[in-house]
Amino acid sequence: MSGFIGNNHNGGEWKDAYTRELPGNYNEEDQTPVDTFTRNVIEKYATEGVTAEGKPNKEFFILKDQAKIIAGQVVEQHLGLKDDELSKFMKLRFDETWNHYDVNKEGTMDALWVSTLMRALCKPVKDIDL
Repeated sequence: MSGFIGNNHNGGEWKDAYTRELPGNYNEEDQTPVDTFTRNVIEKYATEGVTAEGKPNKEFFILKDQAKIIAGQVVEQHLGLKDDELSKFMKLRFDETWNHYDVNKEGTMDALWVSTLMRALCKPVKDIDL
C-alpha cells in the first residue's frame, strides 16, 4: 500500500498514510545502491513488518506465494522457460527449493534472501546473475 494517503474513517477502519521507505543502500537516493534485484523485491513484492504499535519497522519479508511469483518471472527471464515448460519446472523445483530455505516452515523469508533462493532454484539448469 505504498503511497496510500490514509483515510478519514468514513465507514471503515482507520488506516494511517503509508509510504514505503527502503533501508540503507536499497534506497534509490543512495549514491551507491548495490543490489537492484533485492531493491526491486523489497519495493514491489515484499511485505513490511510492523511494530507492536502497528507502525512500519523497515523489516521486509516475502511470503511463499510472493516468492513463487518472483520465481516464475526469474525462471522465464533467465532460463527462457515459458508456458508448460515453466509450469513443469516450477512444480518440480519451487517447493523443494523453498523448503530448503524455510527450514522452520514459517511460510516467510527475509526479503534479503530472495536472490539466494532464486539462484538455488535455477542452479540445476545454469548459474544466473541477478
